[in-house]
Amino acid sequence: MIETNAAELARLLRTAQQAGTRVPRAAAPGLDAAAGHAVQTAGRALRVAEGDRQAGWKVGLTTEAAQATVSATGPVSGYLVGSTVTAVAPTFDATLLPAPRVEVEVAFVLAGGLQGPDLTAADVLAATAYLAPALEIVDSRWEGGPDGVGALLADDVSAAAVVVGQRVDPDAVALPELRVTGRVGATEVSGGAENVFGDPARAVAWLCADLHRRGEGLRAGDLVLSGALCGPTPVRVGDAVEADLGALGRLRTEFVTSA
Repeated sequence: MIETNAAELARLLRTAQQAGTRVPRAAAPGLDAAAGHAVQTAGRALRVAEGDRQAGWKVGLTTEAAQATVSATGPVSGYLVGSTVTAVAPTFDATLLPAPRVEVEVAFVLAGGLQGPDLTAADVLAATAYLAPALEIVDSRWEGGPDGVGALLADDVSAAAVVVGQRVDPDAVALPELRVTGRVGATEVSGGAENVFGDPARAVAWLCADLHRRGEGLRAGDLVLSGALCGPTPVRVGDAVEADLGALGRLRTEFVTSA
């Protein structure tokens, strides 16, 4: 895919996101991972040009089952922008999200930069200012969902919004032992660190290696979503979402619409 086509597809996906619509898969059939990354990079530049700011990164497809849904051979990463990140509140406005799903995650906020291919969980925690429980709301801009890993990457790994809870000292949580239970509407959800490399800090170390391959790294102040402890679970307007992450705290919000 040439650079111009990447920019055009990024613009098409962004327009769909702004309007709450979908892009037909036929608009870009058979995207490979390299092409998907090119579109994602163009989309990030587009968001910044609109006046938004990059707030951090996200890790996705941290289990083999998730990878199989798009024929991926490993995890993937996407970016986060500031306008999509909010503190937890009694309600969450899902007006422009046609088919949202919720993932419960551990958020890391960095005190210092991280870069390199061989970082450990201890390196990640040493650079972490605080942790927080988080809900990631994902919603594909592709009609029928992505048809492969390239399409998923192009659409920024379906990133839509992030709800962040209370700050927690990293020393207060044994991340490899972390478990979550909760509810999305009438659906009970559960999961734990086994779904994110056995330790969410290891997922962040993987992210650093992934970014290193593309000449990038994490910066002080970045918000990093380390992958889904449970989910993604469909959520509808009127549903309350609750998650109990033990020492990491609890989250509760209700999905509403302003339409």
